Amino acid sequence: MRALFALCGTLLIACAPTFDEDVAHISEPRILAVKSEPAEAKPGTPLSLTAFVAVPGVSANAPAPRWSMCSAPKPPTENNVVSAECLSEAALLPAGQGPSIQTQTPFDACSLFGPDTPPGGFRPRDPDATGGYYQPVRVDLAHAAPVFHLERITCNLGCPTRIRI
Repeated sequence: MRALFALCGTLLIACAPTFDEDVAHISEPRILAVKSEPAEAKPGTPLSLTAFVAVPGVSANAPAPRWSMCSAPKPPTENNVVSAECLSEAALLPAGQGPSIQTQTPFDACSLFGPDTPPGGFRPRDPDATGGYYQPVRVDLAHAAPVFHLERITCNLGCPTRIRI
């Protein structure tokens, strides 16, 4: 019986996987999270955005992130969270630079990303599962891929068209 337990214990130890990658190791500055206050804002409302940046080393200073509001709604044919146009500079509205900024939600956020009819007579956006709409905020950090924060926006209910019978 002891031999069987010894054999099982040896097999369990031998099956321990080895990983070459340490995902907790930070080798370059990285944005971990974005905090927005208020958490949900109406268009034109002041907004405070703060980036939480991790840097390698103990005394290293974090580089200042650059903030932009994306003005390109996601087409229904794209399967991403934000439009691919948000990756180009043409669709970005500068919002500030630094670890924490004060800005405002764009006035046209509900028409571009919410239930209001967008310019050009296109179909309004559908809400997410919680009934919410989001303004994409792009955060750029030197030598890192852009990060997107979805700022929840408060919009009026969409106006359904009247059906006459």
